[in-house]
Amino acid sequence: MADQAREAYVELAEQLSAGDPVPCRVTSDPEAWWPERANEGPRVAAAVAACRACRVRTACLGYAVAAGEVHGVWGGLTPVERAAGREGGRS
Repeated sequence: MADQAREAYVELAEQLSAGDPVPCRVTSDPEAWWPERANEGPRVAAAVAACRACRVRTACLGYAVAAGEVHGVWGGLTPVERAAGREGGRS
């Protein structure tokens, strides 16, 4: 794991341990957070909405971007949305 990803992971882990449970950790529908297909659907949309309201959203997204995470909903964004952000950031 690259240094930037490691630092982002430590930050996320600290925030996760310092408060109430977050939606992705208490869900009864893990497939909504880890969809197998790019087809989003209403279940994934609900996961994204819950994620966007989460107290650790910024740290979560920071880790996903730093680690190059290509699966799952992280920081309120789907893999497709995160990839679009990476592509949009290139000059």
